Amino acid sequence: MKKQRNSYLIGAVVIVITLILASIIVASISINQRSGTKIKNNVTNEITTTTVEYNDLTIEDVDSAITTAVKKVENAVIGVNVKVVVNNNGKNVETDYSSGSGVIYKREEVKDGSKVVNYKYYCITNAHVVNVDEISSRITKVNVYAYLGYDDVEILANVVNYDVKADIALLTFEHYSLIQPVIVGDSSKLEKGQLVFALGNPEGISSTLTTWACVIQ
Repeated sequence: MKKQRNSYLIGAVVIVITLILASIIVASISINQRSGTKIKNNVTNEITTTTVEYNDLTIEDVDSAITTAVKKVENAVIGVNVKVVVNNNGKNVETDYSSGSGVIYKREEVKDGSKVVNYKYYCITNAHVVNVDEISSRITKVNVYAYLGYDDVEILANVVNYDVKADIALLTFEHYSLIQPVIVGDSSKLEKGQLVFALGNPEGISSTLTTWACVIQ
């Protein structure tokens, strides 16, 4: 019954939200920062905080920016696994249904009095990942889990809402570990043709964080 749903869109969402990886090639080396027809030469990489001459830019500089950016957000890019509880000859059995990627963009403290006992996380994923479109009398329940690869743990999540047309969904879950959310950026600064790098768990390989290059269209 499991559906491998390719969640390449969520990888792009990660970049639109953070703008961290988008700045690797574009903002970091200031290709788009022009004065007349001249390209700004002495530039500061916003990710590695180093300054290089544009003419002296090497593949090692770009590689360093990418790996640094990935390390900044890798724990906030999580797996999203959907399982359905099916009635099988009178016995309820939980079965894999679909999987995809998600990105944590907000964290709140859960307190018992003045003591922090847990953290509540807000996560964006694709609507097609969490929307169970199969109608079956055998399906008695749908469970959505946040998978934290670094901790190798699945946590039951709550689907707050989703929009099928926009293919976006909001999840929340609680966990005791401290995860740094991504930094929300301004997607209006992105331009067609810009090179960006997306992160995600395509093909439901929840233990693997994949990075691939994309172009804004």
